[in-house]
Amino acid sequence: MMKPYSHVNSALAWGLGWGIEEESGARYLWQWGDNGGWKNIVIVHPDSRSALVVFTNGNKGMRVVERIAKAATGRDHAMFLWI
Repeated sequence: MMKPYSHVNSALAWGLGWGIEEESGARYLWQWGDNGGWKNIVIVHPDSRSALVVFTNGNKGMRVVERIAKAATGRDHAMFLWI
């Protein structure tokens, strides 16, 4: 899951079912869901053995998720350019 098999760009790749973001020495695994008005995401930081899971019920939910992820991790994430 954590080995890149298909590279999107210098920061993003796909493993086995998970997105992989590697920037500035930090690595995150991520997967998202989009079902009409419901948006969700899981972001895993393997080094700290922590994860963030967010479920929303609005069409603009990913905007909220992006802000929550930045507040929780202290950084912008390239994955939000993809989803």
